[in-house]
Amino acid sequence: MYKKNVIRDWLIENCSWKQQTVVLVALRGCDGIPKENPSKKLSRMLRRVILENTDSLTGFMEDDITNNEMNDFLDYIDALPVHYIMHFAHASAIVGYHHPDESIAGF
Repeated sequence: MYKKNVIRDWLIENCSWKQQTVVLVALRGCDGIPKENPSKKLSRMLRRVILENTDSLTGFMEDDITNNEMNDFLDYIDALPVHYIMHFAHASAIVGYHHPDESIAGF
């Protein structure tokens, strides 16, 4: 019987159930926008710190993001639905407060 979680251990060990739920809900990303949209790259990066990568051959997770890509996201943020932005912001705050690796917590 396979018992490993797809959710990274730090999220289970360091966060309440409510915080885990907030983070998991934010993993979907924004609907109705092109795949090349800057927000998609940030969603993939959030997935990388929350989930174990079960298939490294897909583009489901992002390894890194540059300052220019972050600036592209910030330049485009006004075109995104507030609902999506708030899910992403809340999840990012939880990662920032609870992730054990300070280099990731500051992303």
